[in-house]
Amino acid sequence: MLWLTPAAEDMKESDWKFPEGRFLAYVLGPMEQGQAPIFIVLNAAPEEIAFKMPKMTEYKRWQQVLNTTDNAPATADFAAGAEMKAPPRSVRAFAGSA
Repeated sequence: MLWLTPAAEDMKESDWKFPEGRFLAYVLGPMEQGQAPIFIVLNAAPEEIAFKMPKMTEYKRWQQVLNTTDNAPATADFAAGAEMKAPPRSVRAFAGSA
């Protein structure tokens, strides 16, 4: 598991000690060869939060597979490093692809 800040950087100890934090993002690596990693974005804040798609050498694109808001289609494709926004109180999930 890879825990990320909204800037798609590895979380440090100080990132975990932010009591007002309402954003959590992580990548669940593939369990077996040929499976896609899953990138999960959780926004518990009452406002939109900007975030970046993770950059991983073997995954150039991320396909959205879950969006708990009605603001965007359930399936959409985004480049690694793309700037995104998590709507208020939402969950989004993306599958990595080469």
